[in-house]
Amino acid sequence: MRSHFMVKVVVPLLSLYVFACGAGSPAEGIECILSSHCDRAPGGECVRASTGKQWCAYADSSCASGLRHDELDVGDGLAGLCVVDESADGGMDASVADGQVDAYVYPPEPPDAGAVPTFDVAFLYQIPAPATYTFSGFLRIHNTGTLAIDMSTLEIVSATSVGANSVVAEIATPPLTGRLEPGQAGGWLSELATGHVDQVLTTPVTDDVNYLRIHYDNYDWTAGVPLDIRLRLEGHEFVLSIWGNPESPRATPVAERFSVP
Repeated sequence: MRSHFMVKVVVPLLSLYVFACGAGSPAEGIECILSSHCDRAPGGECVRASTGKQWCAYADSSCASGLRHDELDVGDGLAGLCVVDESADGGMDASVADGQVDAYVYPPEPPDAGAVPTFDVAFLYQIPAPATYTFSGFLRIHNTGTLAIDMSTLEIVSATSVGANSVVAEIATPPLTGRLEPGQAGGWLSELATGHVDQVLTTPVTDDVNYLRIHYDNYDWTAGVPLDIRLRLEGHEFVLSIWGNPESPRATPVAERFSVP
């Protein structure tokens, strides 16, 4: 009876040892891949450690994070230790003894709540001034911020002047679909604007698209008032004030640049 008893005990132990060696030795632990692999208790989570390895953890209200590493199959010396609560102690768990760093869950990278799209606008503010005129290719945008700018958000808020019978402004290439990544610039220039706008905005153009077209009728430039074109881009409103030169309808165009917001 004694020898029969020993055989029944030793065989399962050997089989367990072979199984463990196939997935990592008991000292090294057995890593999880998905939280569904952590099924010793309800609500198991697969948690990444500072070493880059992943171990199972289960709910424990005595831990600040609400999670404690499993006692079994967890390596890096973390078996039975609380998962760190980064919001509570900046990445170190107070219950860890002997100066050991506990594991932590990598949170998703939060967006910068304070970041907003910012850009520079360069355009012709002085143009040849016949009484009736249509012009385009005079506007460029330079992304000076850290967020991409969706040019499809460019819209015309208003186009007004007391000096003309009518002013019509329109997006020249609808619909705009381009994106300006940080540091990029866009906006096709006509011959009228070349050599003027690109002197005040020298960034190479990525989005070579005509953004805006303007037409006015019977403009009385002697009234001394500009064409005001109010635009909105990525929620920021800005105004292009365009002047004609009544003394010289073929006056040399002049460009200016300003920042938004």
